[in-house]
Amino acid sequence: MHDNDNTKTQFKLDRESIQDEMEEHRHSPKNLRRRKLGLPEIPFYLNDLRTPEEIKANKEFKRKCLDEAMRKIEQMFIARQLKKTTEE
Repeated sequence: MHDNDNTKTQFKLDRESIQDEMEEHRHSPKNLRRRKLGLPEIPFYLNDLRTPEEIKANKEFKRKCLDEAMRKIEQMFIARQLKKTTEE
């Protein structure tokens, strides 16, 4: 089965676009000059299109998820310890 241009999904088109940007960045004059001098390349970063409020909201959400996961792990640990002590 061949991938024709008309059957490509938006995801595939976006992916190819990003890969093209990465290749252009890798072969940019700055990176070529750095490689010739033995320096590390400048890494490629995707542009973050989120607003500062969205970034802050995402960080808060991740922090809450991490706190909840830690709380559950602590509860499981305590439950195991209680089970061990009651069995003895």
